[in-house]
Amino acid sequence: MSYLLWFSLLFIFNVAAALAQPWEVAGQVVLTFADGQSDSRINELNDRLRQIVPNLGLNESWNVSPRGVFVNVTEKNSKDPKAKPKTSKRLQSIELLLNNNLLLTVTETDVMAQGASSLERLANEWTNNLNQFLRQPQTKRHLYLLHAVPQQLSYGGKIYRLSTDVIPDRVCFAPMACS
Repeated sequence: MSYLLWFSLLFIFNVAAALAQPWEVAGQVVLTFADGQSDSRINELNDRLRQIVPNLGLNESWNVSPRGVFVNVTEKNSKDPKAKPKTSKRLQSIELLLNNNLLLTVTETDVMAQGASSLERLANEWTNNLNQFLRQPQTKRHLYLLHAVPQQLSYGGKIYRLSTDVIPDRVCFAPMACS
């Protein structure tokens, strides 16, 4: 292999790695976006989670499932100009749904950026990663506290802020002193 070819491949690999951006939640890398639009995709994913999570129950199962988006493609017969054009369906993208709510759309651009072999394989890989992540109780709790519980409440003229520290419950009845 020539040095120029080797250097070119190394450069391409480094550029692709520099563009790759992980989507992290609670310190865990869940997905990696490898295109120039990774920041906007991650923001879009976070926005959709912000909309979906408050409608999910903390004790119900959260499941990501793929759904194909097809387009009709009309092809003319090049051998017989009088023949009727054939219409077929072609897979355009795959939507990843969290409990039937659109979470993310996987496109051919993602396939090329990730170096995946097919749209279906990349969508299945991302679906599996998301499902593994969302099956963890601490993950669901983190997302629920982040998106479904108000960060502060006001009552009786006082403002109370949400603390994410795990503190055991204490019950205190008067006239006993709380410990």
